Amino acid sequence: MRVAGAIALMSVCLLLAAASWGTAAAPDSGCTAKETRAALVSFTRAYSRGDLDRLDSLFAEEPRFEWYSTDGPGRRIGPPSRVRDTLIPYFEHRHRKHDRMTLASFGFNGNSPRYGNFEMRLRRRADGFRGGDWFRVWGKGALVCPGDDARFIVISLGTIPAG
Repeated sequence: MRVAGAIALMSVCLLLAAASWGTAAAPDSGCTAKETRAALVSFTRAYSRGDLDRLDSLFAEEPRFEWYSTDGPGRRIGPPSRVRDTLIPYFEHRHRKHDRMTLASFGFNGNSPRYGNFEMRLRRRADGFRGGDWFRVWGKGALVCPGDDARFIVISLGTIPAG
């Protein structure tokens, strides 16, 4: 009886420890689908307007920022995509090229212990790319949501082939 009681007590302690670990991570990973979609809409609007201050506020600072990548237009991949200090100058350059985007669809993929995961489809256009016509883009990303302040840590965009 004593062994069974000790095992039961140990099980309760482990469950409580696991539960408290999960709530400790919640302030950083408690993103909702609604918050995530709102952050994406805010991002695409700020990107299209060239609102650099708003764009800067939507991305996490170092060391949380991981990358912003795209295969084109304005290719940004590999090690340069991981440098937070070049992000806002990159957005400024893209705005001068009349690079614009709108959110076409969005999927919330839930939370990991550290961040919220999402996928998206965008419509995008830019001078000098596909004749300046709108084209489709797919993407994925992650953000942290401490309180009501969602911040992107990753956005990766890929152009869908024409056809």
